[in-house]
Amino acid sequence: MTSIDFPSLMTTIFVLVDDWYRQQIAPLDCPRPGVQAQLSDSEMLTLALLMDYLPFPGETQFLGFMRANYLCWFPQLLDQSQFNRRLRQLDGMLESLRRSWVVALGATQQTHLLVDTKPIPVLGLKRDKTRSDSEMLTLALLMDYLPFPGETQFLGFMRANYLCWFPQLLDQSQFNRRLRQLDGMLESLRRSWVVALGATQQTHLLVDTKPIPVLGLKRDKTRSDFSGNATPGYCASRQMYYFGYKLALLSTWNGIPIAYDLVPANTDERVAIESLLAVARGCTIYGDKGFIDQDWQLQVQQRTGNQIWTVLRKNQKQQHPPSLNRFISKVRQRIEGVFHEIQNTGRNPERLLNKTVEGFCVHIAAKLASHTLRLLLKQQFGIHVLTFQQS
Repeated sequence: MTSIDFPSLMTTIFVLVDDWYRQQIAPLDCPRPGVQAQLSDSEMLTLALLMDYLPFPGETQFLGFMRANYLCWFPQLLDQSQFNRRLRQLDGMLESLRRSWVVALGATQQTHLLVDTKPIPVLGLKRDKTRSDSEMLTLALLMDYLPFPGETQFLGFMRANYLCWFPQLLDQSQFNRRLRQLDGMLESLRRSWVVALGATQQTHLLVDTKPIPVLGLKRDKTRSDFSGNATPGYCASRQMYYFGYKLALLSTWNGIPIAYDLVPANTDERVAIESLLAVARGCTIYGDKGFIDQDWQLQVQQRTGNQIWTVLRKNQKQQHPPSLNRFISKVRQRIEGVFHEIQNTGRNPERLLNKTVEGFCVHIAAKLASHTLRLLLKQQFGIHVLTFQQS
């Protein structure tokens, strides 16, 4: 058996992987939105395979070794967090690559096979595994009642003052990972509170959108997870260019959010609220001039039974009575109040400091759920969360 040095091993693996990728994946690969990744899929697969030929206990040590000794081979080498995130996206590709090598080895022609099982421990047998979903949801909601800019500061505060309440409190990385798994549960919880508040029975509703920046407009987004998902946009009411999303919100007159959606910032406002209009049927909905298209309003009414009212532009031939314009403007101020409360109570959704789309969406879900809970506590228990006192 011939021994080879590590650079030769890297070259051999890369050639095998890249040849397979060009023959099997590249012809079928659809163009991906956003800026093209500078570290290719072939390089990522090569690194994933090399990692198991070196005796490092984790990705951090392996990437440190590669950066110190072979950065000229992988000049766009990612940090540990980005590497881990990118590698998870290539899970299916790794398995397809393995199967192609199984075929190349002729193993699929064998008729005498072996079968067995192997134990794979993931946690210590005596380690406490009782961190309930209820505790996680409670912490996620509490986080938006305290003005800490991120999870690290919030968890530090809870650990310093209330560790006896949450003795198995996770660190920031584990907390964030666990919270992302509860995204759907947070939304189900919020909807149950919407029903408990009687909001689903309302027939007069408000709709609007709010800009949610996630990255600086001029910042390089080449390696950002938001690249190809979030987009540049313009908010006319604030005369602001930004890079991120629009938060579309359908609420009752007293500020209860019935439904919401996140769409790229360059999405037309009429398109942004399409999913929200499917939630309401036969309702009167008040919006701003972004929804002024009368043909579109007629289509919505025919499709959903919802009638949309907006203030008309001054140059339109047909005008509402002045009293109706004043009423619409007055009513619309209520949803602006909802956005103001969401932004200025607890964590500011425009400054969530998330690095991934999934994490950002979870924190927006937690923000809307905590806002709905605030209304529920005030209406049913007389507790005003802003003062933490019972009235």
